[in-house]
Amino acid sequence: MRTVLILGAGIMQRPAILAARRLGLYVVVADANRNAVARDEADEFLHVDLKDREGMATAAAAVRARRGLDAVFTAGTDFSATVAWVAERLGLPGTGYEAALNATDKFRMRRVLREAGVRVPDFAVLTRAELERSGCASVRALVELPVVVKPVDSMGARGVVRANGWSAAEAFAREAVEFSRSGSVVVEGFIDGPEFSLDAIVYGDDVQITGFADRHIRFPPYFIEMGHTIPTTLSPDEQTAVVAEFTRAIRALGLGPGAAKGDIKLTPTGVVVGEVAARLSGGYMSGWTYPLSSGVPLSEIGLRVALGEAPPRARPLWAKTTAERAVISIPGVLREIQGLEEARRLRGVEEVFVTRSPGETLTFPRNNVEKVGNVIATADGREPAVSAAETAVETIVATLEPADDETDRFLFGPVGADDPVPPEYRHWAFPEHAADHGDALTAWRRERAAWSATGRREDRDAGRIDVGIPEVLDRSPYRDWSCRDLQRTFARLAADGRVRLHSYTAGGQSTASRLLLRAVCKGGLQGALYVLDSLLLRPDRLSLSRR
Repeated sequence: MRTVLILGAGIMQRPAILAARRLGLYVVVADANRNAVARDEADEFLHVDLKDREGMATAAAAVRARRGLDAVFTAGTDFSATVAWVAERLGLPGTGYEAALNATDKFRMRRVLREAGVRVPDFAVLTRAELERSGCASVRALVELPVVVKPVDSMGARGVVRANGWSAAEAFAREAVEFSRSGSVVVEGFIDGPEFSLDAIVYGDDVQITGFADRHIRFPPYFIEMGHTIPTTLSPDEQTAVVAEFTRAIRALGLGPGAAKGDIKLTPTGVVVGEVAARLSGGYMSGWTYPLSSGVPLSEIGLRVALGEAPPRARPLWAKTTAERAVISIPGVLREIQGLEEARRLRGVEEVFVTRSPGETLTFPRNNVEKVGNVIATADGREPAVSAAETAVETIVATLEPADDETDRFLFGPVGADDPVPPEYRHWAFPEHAADHGDALTAWRRERAAWSATGRREDRDAGRIDVGIPEVLDRSPYRDWSCRDLQRTFARLAADGRVRLHSYTAGGQSTASRLLLRAVCKGGLQGALYVLDSLLLRPDRLSLSRR
């Protein structure tokens, strides 16, 4: 029985672990987290910090001494350089260590690609010491605004922020450097245009593209992937141009044999390479959405290459569309996630993942690891696949503990230009109606205290808030990050029993109803339920039947 060492035992590595079992391999996994969710799927678990290259190499050598070791592998982690270090030290197949560094350090990557003629954004690097000494002064002449600040060696969009001015760039750089293991950040020119994720298997002179997805990025100045859809809708000519530049980047970085993952942008002036990694993708693409859309066992193909075998051709068995979408939350403390089983029963839904537990503190995401969960749906066409995924997201509701300062500030504090509120909502979400009570946050705290003081805690079964719905909101086509429009939000609230809806009458709204309306506009159904739970304390009355 051959043996493989897989770095990482989280959800993103589970498809590779199961694929290795299907190939008849003895599977050893390593992770710094003793409670990693997929550790029990393997034959053996090693508690090793994946950042510790020497420690990992020592552990791998011990495995080889006990039973032999034939391959080292990862997918969906930022430790491909550790994989390469171990493989090189033990003489195993894989991308070389220096090439893996080319695909790990973002500054080094851009420098190598630019020297090879591959198109990348303008860029410069800042160390922690340079930031402390002179801020962004050394890079201003090298990169034009707006810029994007990134840690040089992190993934999941942690610390990645767009800045329109140099003072903001400096502030963001000081935050981003804390996500960098080496203590450096890249400052690069912002490239506008749609973004795509690609996977590839590299063996000798052959580069097989094994997945091409449209990425859906939202919430500037951050870059939050709210999902991806595969296959792409790009034209054949556009796909050819993207694949050609990705392939040039793989060659320039020296990757292979093994896997490669790229984030590529298509601009009005051509293709620009954003990132290339020496591994299979995370974000549910290599392990779920590509195999579901094509029938190709990509993790097994990647493992065969890691074993030194020539990969089979990735020939699709079918052509379906798979859509992955994220479930996110406004800030607060998670009380309960409702609607999971209903979402799983929806036609076309393949997977529903939950990454947070009751009692955990949530935030509106600033990177791709601050989500509540993800759903994946598959269908024979793009529209039904996307519809199934988005309906599943809409069905899931994360309720929050009432009377929380962070939630209060998000819903009722000052609104910024980048807050996720569409223009037609702003008049109703943030009008001058709170003038007689001071600012909205003060009005909310006074209202909550007044409801608590009225004695309604003992008689809140009868508690109800009358809300007049303005016509502009009742007809708005906008859907929020939960894939829910206002019509569905109001219908869910009406089913709750603590809200009585009617047509809007100027001057006829109570303070509670105006604040509830603001919470709907800023925080969707989740924000409205938080207000009701804080005032009426009846979260058990929510009906999860879709209207």
